[in-house]
Amino acid sequence: MKQLGQSRRQCLFCDRTDLTKEHAFPKWARAFIRNEFPKRVHSFDSIAFDVLDRRMTSSIHRTNRPGDPRFSGIRAVCRTCNGGWMSRLQQRVKPMIVGLNHDERYQLSAEDRQTLSRWAAVTATTFEHRHAHLTCSTKESRSKLRTPDPVSADWSVWIARYEGDRWASFNHFGGPLTLVHRVTGTMHPIPGLGVQSTAWVLAGLYFQAVYSTLHRTALPPGREAAASYEMRKTTMRAKVLWPSDDSPMVVDGPVFSDIEADDESRRALGVTLGQSRRAWE
Repeated sequence: MKQLGQSRRQCLFCDRTDLTKEHAFPKWARAFIRNEFPKRVHSFDSIAFDVLDRRMTSSIHRTNRPGDPRFSGIRAVCRTCNGGWMSRLQQRVKPMIVGLNHDERYQLSAEDRQTLSRWAAVTATTFEHRHAHLTCSTKESRSKLRTPDPVSADWSVWIARYEGDRWASFNHFGGPLTLVHRVTGTMHPIPGLGVQSTAWVLAGLYFQAVYSTLHRTALPPGREAAASYEMRKTTMRAKVLWPSDDSPMVVDGPVFSDIEADDESRRALGVTLGQSRRAWE
């Protein structure tokens, strides 16, 4: 079966192999980080479809890794992408991040919303590949992020303000829809089908990016999961950055505490505290 993700020897966004280390946050963003941590416990969960019982199952994994995940690099992006379009995207986003953090009435234009959403999708995609076997984004969707075109309808991005100081990392949930046979125990990711949610804070801002292709499956649990996600999106408290209605926006609220931000990060996929730690634990 064709593997969902690209080989780790190839760039996430193209087919080049001259890989460099890419960080979820660029160096300039370090000035906006309120605390750093020497090590973290990483928790992640996966979703599987049992072909015998025709039901969705999930599993939780935890691993210890050194370093702050926001600044530990992953060798998955080529020199051309890293030093080219990704660098230009970071430079376009930097004044927006600075402006939003210093002025509650800072206005994002329709073009700004598109650019910031693209940056959020790239950030989430990069972080997603820290757990390569749980990748749900496709080569096609990742390649599209290289262009200045609007991100696809598979992405949803939210933004809010943040007044806490305990968030230490990203809250990342999800993975590919996987077929599992209870007799043999064999698991096979379904190419192009899955959902992932990544949330993070940057100084006084909260971001969340969700990528979902569950609506493309005819499997009953997939359709149910897609319907559940669409319903849950309507309960999100953060402001919708993408999809955009081509109008400017001011991010004057809501303002999340640590717990409120953590609760919001779980809302889109319905992740409970029993399934994953708090963002600062």
